Amino acid sequence: MNHNCLYTGRWEYCQRLDNRSRMSREVHVRFCEGLRVKFPRSTRRIIHCQSKQQAKLIQKYLQQRLQECFLELHPKKTRTVYCKDSNRKQKEENIQFTFLGYTFKPRKAKSKTGTVFTSFLPAISKDAKKSIYQEIRNWRLLWMTNQSISNLARKYNPIIRGWLNYYGKYGKKELARVLEHLNLHLIFWVRRKYRRYKWKPKEASRYLVRIANHSSHLFEHWKVGVMPTTG
Repeated sequence: MNHNCLYTGRWEYCQRLDNRSRMSREVHVRFCEGLRVKFPRSTRRIIHCQSKQQAKLIQKYLQQRLQECFLELHPKKTRTVYCKDSNRKQKEENIQFTFLGYTFKPRKAKSKTGTVFTSFLPAISKDAKKSIYQEIRNWRLLWMTNQSISNLARKYNPIIRGWLNYYGKYGKKELARVLEHLNLHLIFWVRRKYRRYKWKPKEASRYLVRIANHSSHLFEHWKVGVMPTTG
């Protein structure tokens, strides 16, 4: 196994290896798959545990079992992460991890009654954000002034929809901040397409806001409220 990570949490699971054998110990863990993602043979696994001691014990059993299968845990990439929140407040070195494009770490949350507390929650990761920023730059909207805004929407909505469907599952505010970057590129596109807005960024922003208010269904991220602003 190329990547293996142990993460402490509040749950216990059971594990099956690739050869369908089961660990018959007093501690049970399971390799988890989320969002219908199929893991390749060498990938990262998450194991939730109830305590740090249990995580160490599971790691010991994993090492023994994998050795029987002629496999091994990666010594540098196998680590224990403390899922810190309002109920788990002790100080630990590792309190966050990234998995399948999401970064799990302590984040502010609000209860139904309006109480603010700290929860261990996922949101789009830093690397995923960079990937989206780069993808938007690669569209080179500034050089597509021969296209109408509706044509741009038809061309890129499938990609935007994919981002929303995947990274919008959790941490929607974090994803919204990323998609606001796309609105900025659309403003630059307006300034380049229409000569009267070339040196008037605020008026170009107002123009795009008017389009968004009139046709909020045009872009996928507009549909979920990530609208352009004049600020």
